[in-house]
Amino acid sequence: MHRKKRLKKWIFAGMAVCLLVLCGCSREQDLLLETCSQQEEEIPEQTDPPSVSENKETELYIYICGEVKKPGVYAMKSGDRVYQLIEKAGGLTEKAETGAVNQAQLLEDGVMIYVPAKGEAAAETGAGAGQESGAGKVNINTATEEQLMSLNGIGEGKAKSIIAYREEKGKFNSIEEIMNVEGIKEGTYNKIKDSITV
Repeated sequence: MHRKKRLKKWIFAGMAVCLLVLCGCSREQDLLLETCSQQEEEIPEQTDPPSVSENKETELYIYICGEVKKPGVYAMKSGDRVYQLIEKAGGLTEKAETGAVNQAQLLEDGVMIYVPAKGEAAAETGAGAGQESGAGKVNINTATEEQLMSLNGIGEGKAKSIIAYREEKGKFNSIEEIMNVEGIKEGTYNKIKDSITV
């Protein structure tokens, strides 16, 4: 009998220990779940990195020739000006007519910048080839393709369009008429109106 009582005590003690262990594990599991959920809440949401195209500035490709040390096509950034292109092209030569090019003008994609030599503009004026005497303006009725391309905002395509229009329709009666040429709208006209004549 005495043994049975002892055995019962040990069984109850064992059951009590098992219950405590099970309750403790269950409580520990709840604590682990709470900790994990708190950590998930604390993790900040990751935002997508900005795309490369948003960071990259617009590239412009401009051809510079004439009296510069390294003529050629240069990649420039949107907002760059003619003087920055001249610097990239090695600067002006000693023969360059420095006042013939507006170095403060903003660059436009796909145009050609021509830097004439000293006396070159005067010689063309005397010959009447596209220049108005004494004014230094390009005569859109007589200018060659290269002379038209010396205008800021006029590339090879637009110069050819001007000549084709002139050959088909005849001489321009006013400088505003140049806006009738395909590809030349008010924005381009505003850039060149002070540099052209008829």
